[in-house]
Amino acid sequence: GYSGTGSMNISSNPQFLGHLTGRLALAASSPCIDVGDGDQLPDDLLDLDGDGHTTGYQLPYDLGGGLRAIDIQGISGGVGSPPYLDLGAYEYRP
Repeated sequence: GYSGTGSMNISSNPQFLGHLTGRLALAASSPCIDVGDGDQLPDDLLDLDGDGHTTGYQLPYDLGGGLRAIDIQGISGGVGSPPYLDLGAYEYRP
């Protein structure tokens, strides 16, 4: 029941792993997996991947240093263009 458009807001438990220890990676059953908007990923302004491009190329990594845009097969609920992002700072990794 939060205001906003699309699936960018959830009102259910995000199901973080280790939520008591501060580890905010997503559990396999999280409703945050692949429901974000792939079109909203910002440009890689700091050239984190070292390819010499800073605009027109999306941010390649999540907060943990893993690849940011990972679609999980069998889950599809995102908006915008694939790859669909997970909500939050970390992508789920099986």
